[in-house]
Amino acid sequence: MSWNVRRFNCPVKVQACKELVCSYKLEMVCILEAKISQSVASDPWFIQFHAIFDNEGSFNNFDVSSPGRMWLKWNASTLSFQPSFYSCQMVHGSLIYGPNSSCFISVVYASNSYEDRLLLWHQIKDVVQNALGPGLIMDDFNSCRSNFD
Repeated sequence: MSWNVRRFNCPVKVQACKELVCSYKLEMVCILEAKISQSVASDPWFIQFHAIFDNEGSFNNFDVSSPGRMWLKWNASTLSFQPSFYSCQMVHGSLIYGPNSSCFISVVYASNSYEDRLLLWHQIKDVVQNALGPGLIMDDFNSCRSNFD
């Protein structure tokens, strides 16, 4: 699941996310527009109260985007994720979901800036060209019809 949560530090949003995971038996959640600072995200109390899965794996881009834009969380009992590239607009890597099953996944939260999005398109092209096997892109491209939107 990919969800533009906006400020995941709110307990109500964390609980809503947990309920969605439980209801739909999800194994991975990609939280977009998390707006979490790197220092807060490394606090043990914060990590405990923002966990979605009992045995949780996670990866974020908080060190290159302030406040943090993307936070990937997964059930480490059934999946693993190995990042191979990340930037302030994208996280890309391999999702392993069985002994011999994997795919690539790219999670995008695009900038509102046209120039920044041009860089993103080049990054997507580069990682997709080098990816072997099936994959998917989960996104919020922040697209608008005109420069005035």
